[in-house]
Amino acid sequence: MNTKPCDARFDADDVATVADNEVVALDAVIAKLAAEHPDLPISRIEAMILDEHDAQTGGAPVAVPCEVVDGVEELIRQNTGGAPQA
Repeated sequence: MNTKPCDARFDADDVATVADNEVVALDAVIAKLAAEHPDLPISRIEAMILDEHDAQTGGAPVAVPCEVVDGVEELIRQNTGGAPQA
């Protein structure tokens, strides 16, 4: 297992800390692994990332894009017919 921190392996723009977890942009991870392992199809690399993420987190996201929040809010409005109460 690699012991170098993510910020030492990726561009600073691709690394962030969210809820005390160091995270890396998915496209940066895919690009790095695809460059290091050109014999592996990108679809296999993506599947391996998702499998490992699920194994380590139980599938629970650490963070979600704001667009996801917007989408969920729209779904709630559609299903409840109203605006937020708070």
